[in-house]
Amino acid sequence: MSRTPDAGSRRQWLLTASVGLVLTAALALLAFQVDARQERARDDIARQQAVGTLQLLTSGLDSKVEDARNLFVASHSVSEREFSAFTTPMLRGSRHHGFSWLRKRVRARRVAFPIEYTTSQAATPGYDAFGHAARRETILRAILSGRAQSTPLVELAGTTKLGFVVFAPVYRPGGRHTLGDTRGVVAGAFNVAEARAAIASVVPPGTSVQVRLDGRDALRIGDVEPGARRSSFAFAGREWSVQSSARPSGGVRLGPAVTLAGLLITLLLLLTRSVRAGRAQIEGGRRDRDRAERRFREVFDAAPIGMALIEPSGHVVRVNRALTGLLGFSESDLLTPGRPRIVISEDRPAFDALFGDAAARPGTAMSAEVRLGAVTEQRRADCHVTYLEDERVMLVQVVDMTTQRESEAQLVHQAEHDPLTDLFNRRGFSRILDAHLASGDEGAVVLVDLDHFKAINDVHGHRVGDDVLLYTAQLLAEEFDIVARMGGDEFAILLPDAEADEADAAAKRLVALVDDARFTPSGSRHDVTASVGVAMLSATMREPDDALVAADLAMYDAKAAGRGRHAVYDEHTAGSLTRERLETVAQMRSALSENRFFLVAQPIRCLASRTIVHHELLLRMRLPDGSVLAPAAFLGVAEEFGLIGDIDLWVARNAIALLDLHRDRTLTFHINLSGGSFGDPSLLAKIRAELARTGVDPSRLVFEITETAAVGNFDEARAFATALTDIGCQLALDDFGAGFSSFVYLKQLPFDILKIDGEFVRTCTTNAADRVILESLVHTAAGLDKRTVAEFVEDQATEDLLLELGVDMVQGYHVGRPVDVHQAVAMAITA
Repeated sequence: MSRTPDAGSRRQWLLTASVGLVLTAALALLAFQVDARQERARDDIARQQAVGTLQLLTSGLDSKVEDARNLFVASHSVSEREFSAFTTPMLRGSRHHGFSWLRKRVRARRVAFPIEYTTSQAATPGYDAFGHAARRETILRAILSGRAQSTPLVELAGTTKLGFVVFAPVYRPGGRHTLGDTRGVVAGAFNVAEARAAIASVVPPGTSVQVRLDGRDALRIGDVEPGARRSSFAFAGREWSVQSSARPSGGVRLGPAVTLAGLLITLLLLLTRSVRAGRAQIEGGRRDRDRAERRFREVFDAAPIGMALIEPSGHVVRVNRALTGLLGFSESDLLTPGRPRIVISEDRPAFDALFGDAAARPGTAMSAEVRLGAVTEQRRADCHVTYLEDERVMLVQVVDMTTQRESEAQLVHQAEHDPLTDLFNRRGFSRILDAHLASGDEGAVVLVDLDHFKAINDVHGHRVGDDVLLYTAQLLAEEFDIVARMGGDEFAILLPDAEADEADAAAKRLVALVDDARFTPSGSRHDVTASVGVAMLSATMREPDDALVAADLAMYDAKAAGRGRHAVYDEHTAGSLTRERLETVAQMRSALSENRFFLVAQPIRCLASRTIVHHELLLRMRLPDGSVLAPAAFLGVAEEFGLIGDIDLWVARNAIALLDLHRDRTLTFHINLSGGSFGDPSLLAKIRAELARTGVDPSRLVFEITETAAVGNFDEARAFATALTDIGCQLALDDFGAGFSSFVYLKQLPFDILKIDGEFVRTCTTNAADRVILESLVHTAAGLDKRTVAEFVEDQATEDLLLELGVDMVQGYHVGRPVDVHQAVAMAITA
């Protein structure tokens, strides 16, 4: 049976179709593989661009937060102006984040971290970050780790925008990584919108990117394919992951084109034409790949940080302009094998370890700080290495940290050195002393205080005083190895391994050294002496303050003994005058905190009406054993150690509270102010605030200043007195006539009442001289239209004479003895 032409044609058709389908399938398989490789390459490049951009933004924020934290490490008293001046330049060019200082507060056993200072326009001062669960957890992690930590995605304070906050802890000097030792935290807020804009500007147009922070969507650009590859990196205790999908290349994709062509080929001619078309498509794909590579090279070369592509073997494939500029080598020098390497030889092992870690985790950036092998000077840099698995090269990113590290070193130096003399300051000296105590070695601490140094400042000005301090620092530094200026005119010296006789000899030599010195700043001579205290280090001194307090006690003993000499602290002797004063200080602090001060009141009678019109409030201190101290036993020490202001404020507040409690009664209280408080604007502000809060009539308060009190600044005293009288309070001059400054005070200060010193009152009925002086004082007061009070009135004859002479009011045991203030008020109410 013969074959028909139709059958042969069908066989030929089937053969041609079979060959065409087989060829089409084979070519389609190859084409789809090419498409997949190109897509992965574009995805990897876009993903690494996004990761690099995020790392740049987060490391920049971390550096700025760390700089802000170092500001508080360097200084214990950073003002809002200093904080704003330091952080505002960091925000220049950025509209999406700000910085805040959160000072720790503990009230009613509750810890809070309210915003105290901020440069963010959205954040509100007073906002308690510790009250927010995610922020509280992050703050605690930062405090316990001692490093900056990031929150998960949160709504930024004062906005509805998502972002994250980096918290960096600031501890008290010498403190541990505990909540109790934490002064506060520095916060840097970051809006993820900034990251979105930055990523969109570096990835190829049309690329979809998805970024997650700790598994939660942070930002999304377009729609990322579900199976897209992922890269991740860690920042401030949180994991960032990035997925990307590059836009398909333009033109027809190879796989579908070859498949379609193969299905249409039924003849050998069409099959040949389809092969030619396939070749054309491959060439188009190559052009697309070339364009993508060219775009990568442009981004790579224009990057603001140093970047390099290095093979795992160490051969440098490509470097950008930023890296050559940073190192000072030409591109050919860096690309030539055997020429200068990027890092110095000492840091090469750490650099190689980064390569090994990056190779083990492709797509994940590994970071370390290394020293660069620059031409002119050694530079420090943060180095980030990421292994691009498909390209089989390492992407190395280098961020120059030299300036930041130099600034940190300068801040550390400033934190531990005195700006005037460049000697150690208290913090630096305490650190050295703490290390010496920890070693268990013997030695001694010597404290030096220049006698009557304040007089040099007052008479010759602070510039001359600074010259004297500099000259003294030079003398001490030439004689001793470890010297510090502790503040003001006080210096400290550590004598390592010194025995008692050596320390005593050194102290004598030091006193003579200062005494023999000739201070001639500004061409004039100033003789200066020093009081020196010596404390031998012992096992009982576990903290630097233990040794410093002991030396301070000895130094004050030297001052009490006549100045210009030295004294040695003996821990086995309790007879130090300074120790007694310090014990009195401790008793007063305890009395203030435990409310063991109390008031007594002595009545003042009006001679015209024969009624009690005023009461003078007198202070007493009750000790823990129930005994009572009179003011003469502690007020002098209070003035010496700066507690008098707190005590004067306590008396004023309690007097106002009593007047508020008995506002329906006619009561007027006299309150004694010390010379140190008279002129203190903070005390004035608190008195004014207390009067405003209670609504007490200010005229019911009479503030007394003793005529013999030392008023340091008459301008400040005049302003203080004028402000008191403007409020409506009255002013009295106590012990009028006791000194030579009475008429100066009358001329300078607006007194309402003059309290005549009891020295002229006590014997005025029997001593003619006292009577003449008393008459002149009353006459002077009348001529100035001032009311008078005579003190120390002890009998009726004296009261009658005072009435005859024109005195307005009398006070003394004849009128009434001091009694508990509540009893005095009750007596006044029933009178």
